[in-house]
Amino acid sequence: AFIPRIDVEETETELEITAELPGMEQKDVSISLVEDSLVLSGEKSSAVEKKDGKNVYYRESSYGSFERVIPLYGLKVDHDRISATFKNGRLKIILPKIEPTKSGVKKVPIREE
Repeated sequence: AFIPRIDVEETETELEITAELPGMEQKDVSISLVEDSLVLSGEKSSAVEKKDGKNVYYRESSYGSFERVIPLYGLKVDHDRISATFKNGRLKIILPKIEPTKSGVKKVPIREE
């Protein structure tokens, strides 16, 4: 089974996830947020075939689907600003954090009608 390697880095403002997906294309990968987890899934398929002479064949195939679930452990993420880029088999996902209120208390203004 193919299991992509991932790196997860957290800064004060965001969570950055990088996945190594060699031999894959952007169209083969899916990213979704499910409750408190990021789900990375996809399907890998590739085949190499060589034919030498009349009856000698060489075939090497690699295929399969994968799913990686990355728990966010209650991290508050701005769903509208999540971004992902894919280049040369490397997927980079940026999850911006929602800035908590400074005191933990948010004052609600009351408007006069």
